Amino acid sequence: MSAELSHIATRAGQPGPTSRAKIRPLFRYTAAITLILLAAAAYIGRQYTLAAKKQVAASPTTAAPTKNDALPGHNGAILTLADERQIVLDSLHEGMVTTQGQTIVLIKNGQLAYAAREIRGICGAEFGPLHNTLSTPKGRQYRFTLPDGTQVWLNAASSITYPTEFCGKDRTVSLRGEAYFEVTKDSTRPFRINTNNTEVEALDTNVDIDVYSDKDVLQTTLLKGNVKVKNTTSAVLLRPGQQASLDPSSGTAQLRLQEHVNLDEITAWKKETN
Repeated sequence: MSAELSHIATRAGQPGPTSRAKIRPLFRYTAAITLILLAAAAYIGRQYTLAAKKQVAASPTTAAPTKNDALPGHNGAILTLADERQIVLDSLHEGMVTTQGQTIVLIKNGQLAYAAREIRGICGAEFGPLHNTLSTPKGRQYRFTLPDGTQVWLNAASSITYPTEFCGKDRTVSLRGEAYFEVTKDSTRPFRINTNNTEVEALDTNVDIDVYSDKDVLQTTLLKGNVKVKNTTSAVLLRPGQQASLDPSSGTAQLRLQEHVNLDEITAWKKETN
């Protein structure tokens, strides 16, 4: 009797054939659902990755600028003083920068400017003629005011040398590259711009002068007022809308006159300079 009960107890603790038969379909069903979910997740992930790659490929690529990159039209210049010291003007604040003889060099309204100090005596007599040079690297432009109030827009890769005081019977500067001038009227002292053996003489004038060394043609374009362009062999008088040019490769120094030039195109660079 005890042996039979023991056998029955042993069989009662083990799943019978019917229980095992019910477990196998349930396991297969669960495994199938798991595989389907994993496959669906993998498919969705693949589609998302492909879509992201297509979006990146369709978008324009913008290279991060390096430290020395300069955007066209960005304002900035280097001021070389009479004693050869250099001052970077890109981020100076308003106020006095330094002095040059009887003249205060300052930043006013975000621009370089000059102001005469209250010192008695003849112009420039105490310290003699002092000259500054303003230069712009590639990709930089700069607008500033000369000691006589003349406004100058200096294009990229250009330089202009000028006195810190305009003494004597004229106002003379030297230019390399390109600049646009709005000359302050002074009937007693003509404004002269010297460059490449050519002189531009102006009175109350708006004029663009392009003398980049990498160009074949020197160009002087008049927008307003009167200007005379001359060199050792010829001279021309310009009216607004005219341009005088010199072709060094021609073998002659003869100036040529061109009518009705596109002023907007010639001075388009100036609009990018504050």
